[in-house]
Amino acid sequence: MDAVRKMTISISIFFIFCVSVVLVSDNLDYLKQTFGVNKPLGVTKEVSQEFIGAVFFSVDQRNQPMEVNSIKVIINNTDGKIFLEKPFGSIWSSRENVTYKGDRGEVIPLKDQINLFGSVKLEKPDLKITGDEMMIFQAREKAFLKESVKTRVRTKKGNHVKIESRDAFFDGKDGIVRYEKSIRGKISFNNKSFSSPMLIQSEKLDYHINSGKMLLNENVKIDRENVRLKAQRGSIFLNNESKKVSYFELNDDVRFSETFIASNGISVLRTGLSQKLEGFGFDRKLVFSGFPKIKQLDDLIQGNKIVIREANELVEIINTNSKFKFNK
Repeated sequence: MDAVRKMTISISIFFIFCVSVVLVSDNLDYLKQTFGVNKPLGVTKEVSQEFIGAVFFSVDQRNQPMEVNSIKVIINNTDGKIFLEKPFGSIWSSRENVTYKGDRGEVIPLKDQINLFGSVKLEKPDLKITGDEMMIFQAREKAFLKESVKTRVRTKKGNHVKIESRDAFFDGKDGIVRYEKSIRGKISFNNKSFSSPMLIQSEKLDYHINSGKMLLNENVKIDRENVRLKAQRGSIFLNNESKKVSYFELNDDVRFSETFIASNGISVLRTGLSQKLEGFGFDRKLVFSGFPKIKQLDDLIQGNKIVIREANELVEIINTNSKFKFNK
């Protein structure tokens, strides 16, 4: 019996030793992979699968499709990552397709996400947005563009808008493009008699595609020929071309300056402060309200509302409390 027991114990110890060797061997391989230990020369990775002229298509748990075309689709067998060469596709937005494309990309099916890199572009007939990177969420009709974003817009009235920013967020369901950081833009009006070109700046800007409305926030600046305007908030209505309706408004700490030549040939610097300013097109009229003050030469002009016309020294004052200097 003792001999049998000793033999059984010996066999058990040998089996445990063999299992231990296997586990240590597996753990060593795992540790090498984890800490980046190089494989011996001559050992190659698994071959990836390549599909030429392919369409990647998947459906999530809510039966929301994600589809993207590509000149080449590469599926990495080791980690299952999906890479794209020259990808392109479309997002459904406001009852029309918005197309996109890039130099290269990758697909993340679990997040319903397509990442594009290189010269990325998102466009429809009246809107084109370009940048260095773009994240596409087709089922949610959204896209996020990063770095050196440039936008070109042609409105229903034929006005042309150029916008540059660091980032832009496209929301197809609401028909809005949101811009952030270092925003610069130029608006050129098709009707030259309505308004001269306007230069705009801000840190945030929402452009409503269908209505042509632009909402600006933080360090807002608008320049129109010799007029310089600053405020904390502003609105521009690109489709308003009426004598009775303002096409831009500024609010919160509005500051105004203008240099023009008066009828007597003297160069005049006119400055002003108010809480609200409305700009009109055809007659180049500016309406100040909210405790406005205008300084023109030696005159300090105050009232409940002040109306001026660009490059014109005449000032209309409602309920004045002003001080004028008259030359004898």
